[in-house]
Amino acid sequence: MPRDFAHNLDAIRRDIEALVRKAAVEQLHLSDPNTIASIVARSAAELLALPAATPAEVMKARRLMLRQTMLDDFERLRCEGKIREAATIVARRYALDPHDPIEVERIAQWLRRQGRQVSCD
Repeated sequence: MPRDFAHNLDAIRRDIEALVRKAAVEQLHLSDPNTIASIVARSAAELLALPAATPAEVMKARRLMLRQTMLDDFERLRCEGKIREAATIVARRYALDPHDPIEVERIAQWLRRQGRQVSCD
């Protein structure tokens, strides 16, 4: 197994563990770290029991997670009142080269095209 692929799997496992911990705290209103650790261990065991993902599936999952993260940041900035600058700020943050105006504008246009209606409660 190539080193980069193994490194990506480790990063994915860390991301999943963080998401499960966050969900456990938010949804179950847990404050005991031992309970959270047992939930994480049980969830990790269930995830490891799933069939192994191919590298293409892993990259697709990462891309979808990145897109969702970008859209969440975009919505958050728009709710903070940065309506005009939100797409550019998020595009610079997530571009591989934030100094490349073509890449930044491509990502910013993609965010604007999503056209999600933001409900700032």
